[in-house]
Amino acid sequence: LSQHIWKIEIHGNQEITREQLMQYLNDSSIGYGSAKKDIDCKQTAADIRNAFPKVTWVAVRKQGTLLKIDLKENTDQSYSVLPEETSFDSSGSSLVAACDGTVTDMVIRSGVACVAIGQEVQKGDLLVSGIIPVTNDENEVVAQEYVNADADIVLEISDTYTSIISREQMQILFSEEVKHRYYLKFFQQFFSTLTDLPDTTQHEIVTEEHQLTLFSDFYLPVIWGKIRIRTFAQHPVLLSDRKLKELSIQRLDKFIAEKKEKGVQILKKNVRIETGMTFCKCVCTYQAYTSDTRRIPSMQTEVMEDNKEGTFS
Repeated sequence: LSQHIWKIEIHGNQEITREQLMQYLNDSSIGYGSAKKDIDCKQTAADIRNAFPKVTWVAVRKQGTLLKIDLKENTDQSYSVLPEETSFDSSGSSLVAACDGTVTDMVIRSGVACVAIGQEVQKGDLLVSGIIPVTNDENEVVAQEYVNADADIVLEISDTYTSIISREQMQILFSEEVKHRYYLKFFQQFFSTLTDLPDTTQHEIVTEEHQLTLFSDFYLPVIWGKIRIRTFAQHPVLLSDRKLKELSIQRLDKFIAEKKEKGVQILKKNVRIETGMTFCKCVCTYQAYTSDTRRIPSMQTEVMEDNKEGTFS
């Protein structure tokens, strides 16, 4: 049993679902019960990157009878974000603005600054070029040197958040009756006490699953679980103005928390909540600091410069 994989863990996926990754692994003959000697971790990682363009970094390793997959995704559709582990060698890389804003602080460690403090920039503008001109004694450019641009750049941004909530919401009422069913998986065999589902299609199914393990990372092909089934009904209800405002504030707080996790520091905000007959609208205009940038190949920087009428100094 120790020569096979009996459990697969996937961490770091966001937009790509576990089901998609597991289906790809199964199509590649990697799954429950696969022989460990037949799994090339380095090749599997490369194959996952090729199969899912959004994946920018993958690490695959075998620990006991566990196959562990850690990955990072690029969720920004506008730019090809490259992980810090990637090196461009001679091609180099440059930094561009991830949003509109005003440069308030800048520390350049590598590359050539293309903006100055106090300058307004737009999304996609070149901030730090990875192309360094090489000059002779007469200060004439005779060659170009490519480096990976590295800098801390802070932008002051202004933006607006808008959220609309319908006054009519569906309320879910669960029945007091709860049914429990149990199952057992042994190798490829499946045994269950679940014979049929309730007559109505409106039911909640919660599964609690456990796998037998002798010690850390040594899983065995024995899985047991409990299924909880509870029916429910949905009824439309009209929310009060107070409840609508509470939901609006909750959504706004979640939005601000998500921005904070991404390194956006909100300086000041102006919140306006309007309630109508059928909806509630929350509008928040805010100013913030952000240090978010995007890394692009320096070859792409040359194309950007060629397309501009002026040149950077």
